[in-house]
Amino acid sequence: MCKMYTLLIVLLVISFAAAVPNCPATNGDQPTYFPHETSCSNFYECSHGIAYTMECPAGLDFNTRLNVCDLPERAGCRSTAKVPQTAD
Repeated sequence: MCKMYTLLIVLLVISFAAAVPNCPATNGDQPTYFPHETSCSNFYECSHGIAYTMECPAGLDFNTRLNVCDLPERAGCRSTAKVPQTAD
């Protein structure tokens, strides 16, 4: 039973490490940004090799082209496909 828990913890650590971006050791005057893998309103800010999870203000998404929080329609993270409506 103890081996199963140990294996589970190791797998969780590996999956978390794979999800966090590989930040550069130094980033000069400007921080390095990466989009979050599952959330349009979150992003990573790298500072001296460490990735910090950041969150945009309510209603905004991270715009990867401009590296800023922006309106969802400008950020382009969310699907713009429209679901066809059916007649009732």
